[in-house]
Amino acid sequence: MVTPRKHAATLLAALAAALRMANDNLSAGLIFAGALGVAREYPELRKLLDDNMNGLGKVMMAGKEQLCASYQAALFPFADDIGMLTKNPFTDPVVVDVCSRPPSGSRSAADASPPCECPCRGGDPRTRAAASETI
Repeated sequence: MVTPRKHAATLLAALAAALRMANDNLSAGLIFAGALGVAREYPELRKLLDDNMNGLGKVMMAGKEQLCASYQAALFPFADDIGMLTKNPFTDPVVVDVCSRPPSGSRSAADASPPCECPCRGGDPRTRAAASETI
């Protein structure tokens, strides 16, 4: 049986490996998109990002958070995702706590984020244009 502690350790190890491999690499934008997606589901993780991102990281968050993952992946490739944080994402207690929780699929539908409205998913392109004009 996999205990929550073992699940958290396995998940953290896998995430750490993915983040290290993608850092300063072509897929850095995709990993950053994943972090933003998880931060939408866990407000304490979003607060950690807001409070500990450097200037470039804050610009990236503002530019990317309104886009779906397919568009986000193309933005800011080769970024230093790890270097944008003032805290260690591999050992921070907030990250460890989020990784030790059950997968978000076990949460209620009322807690879920609103669906993506990007044109690639049939959303209204005017909504996306209006969002990008505010950035």
